[in-house]
Amino acid sequence: MYKTANELFNRLKSEKKELILNYILEEFGRVGYESASVRKIADKADLSAGSLYQYFNNKEGMLRVAIEHVFVILDEYINNINNAPLKLENRLEVMFETILELGRKHPELIVFYNKIPGDEQMTSEWVKQFYNNTSFFKVYWHTVNELQDEKEISDKIDPVVYTFIIDTMMLSGELLQNTQYQEIKAKIFLEDSIKSSLILKENVIETLTVLARG
Repeated sequence: MYKTANELFNRLKSEKKELILNYILEEFGRVGYESASVRKIADKADLSAGSLYQYFNNKEGMLRVAIEHVFVILDEYINNINNAPLKLENRLEVMFETILELGRKHPELIVFYNKIPGDEQMTSEWVKQFYNNTSFFKVYWHTVNELQDEKEISDKIDPVVYTFIIDTMMLSGELLQNTQYQEIKAKIFLEDSIKSSLILKENVIETLTVLARG
């Protein structure tokens, strides 16, 4: 059940709801809120535009439920990070692997997430829901504070700045892993692709570790 959705949408089967919301995320992430086409979303979901409006009332309603859907998905992955040993390298490694797994299973979410900062409407709705939900950023922030208490991270480091750096580097790593070039390499040179993934992870973790310890 989605708190921001109407009863008609919530009565749909889970698979149908997820399919529609994934297409909304994909379209909004590709072109932004204003340019997003309700007709294209409806066609992909094998619905009429009228049916889509019955489910969401308007495009703003689609955005609202889609963002709630993002937080629902993120919630599935959060515990992976929280349950990792409270050591800097362990937490960073689990963060990296978790967001890569998320990117593989939900590429539309990553594209949508990266579109948010440059889109006023998407940013506004994201902020409204952010404080009442768990996100990777909140988990990173909590981890940084815990690790500073444990002296794993230098107390000279500004936790807010370091959290932003973690968020940026984790997303950058995910985006590099999911380029078309990487996909081609995986098909032709699987071993080489695996090696490059390990090198990328090691580089991200090493950079963040050196920074954290001053």
